[in-house]
Amino acid sequence: MTPQQIVGLASRLCAIWLGLHALQLAAIVELSKLPGNLIWQLYIFPLVHLAVALVLWFFPMVIAHALIPRTKFNDKLRLPAEKVVAVACVVLGLLVIFFNALPLVTRYLLQIAVVISDGQTIAELGWALHGRGLESIVQLLAGVFLITKAHAISSRLMRLPKETKENEDERADDAL
Repeated sequence: MTPQQIVGLASRLCAIWLGLHALQLAAIVELSKLPGNLIWQLYIFPLVHLAVALVLWFFPMVIAHALIPRTKFNDKLRLPAEKVVAVACVVLGLLVIFFNALPLVTRYLLQIAVVISDGQTIAELGWALHGRGLESIVQLLAGVFLITKAHAISSRLMRLPKETKENEDERADDAL
């Protein structure tokens, strides 16, 4: 598999998960027992999840080519370690966003929407909920950072200190 195919596979797996999460959100909205004129507004969350899932499912390679530079089809996973780490950063970022941050952010926004639709203020939710909301937003930003800065992170992680390179050069000279 090429690096793009790996990211495309991860995109499709995230699409499946987002589709299931959209169904769960729709069930939560349906069971919320809000008046009929307010409940349609809460269906925006599952519909957005479903729309993103469809984009991830039908366009995984477009997303993969946007995140990882194009390579030749015969460029299998015989990659330098730096490129493998870049792919791992992108996949880890997708996992952080879709499996951890996105459900928490969605739950937080859904709770805010329910409170607002009941005519209450956001301050009535309490600081604990706002703290979890802030934590989920930080996780979302961390996932986005991992995806957008994958090459910078991999080059930074794979860079050997000068002392180590000099020691390796000396060992190579001693071996000769």
